[in-house]
Amino acid sequence: MKNIKNRKVILAIGALTLVLLTSLMIPIVGTPAQAHMPGAEPPPEFELEPIVISDGGVEIEIAIEDVGSYHNECMKEFKAKMLKKKGKTDEEIAKIIEKEFVGVTGTCPCTSFAFRAALLGISELWSDEMPERSDIKIITRRPTPGATQCLQYITGTG
Repeated sequence: MKNIKNRKVILAIGALTLVLLTSLMIPIVGTPAQAHMPGAEPPPEFELEPIVISDGGVEIEIAIEDVGSYHNECMKEFKAKMLKKKGKTDEEIAKIIEKEFVGVTGTCPCTSFAFRAALLGISELWSDEMPERSDIKIITRRPTPGATQCLQYITGTG
């Protein structure tokens, strides 16, 4: 029984790794495209389902908005540290961050892509089962801050 579970975890890690490595190849082999094709209809509306995992036996639903908020807060902290190193006061930092982050959700292309890749990988590997957060391991090369923070949020390593 233990060997079966270990094999399943190894397969899960391998498949998720493959999905993420493939995602890194897309920008390299992608070709330029027009942002709008004349006469094209807008894409259909859809709602991105949450990632549902277990954390110590507690069911957790992670929505794309949760990941965006986490990424946004991480970027605010990063910006504040950078401004502090430049000698800005706490008051100046607060004003700059308030101005630069007004209306920002943190749901950028990188967080969105990583979220969708993780959602697909988890559904492919665990099907209808709910994975334990500690069983999810993601190995990737050179992700962006948005993708990294998305994956850290999902795995609980952020």
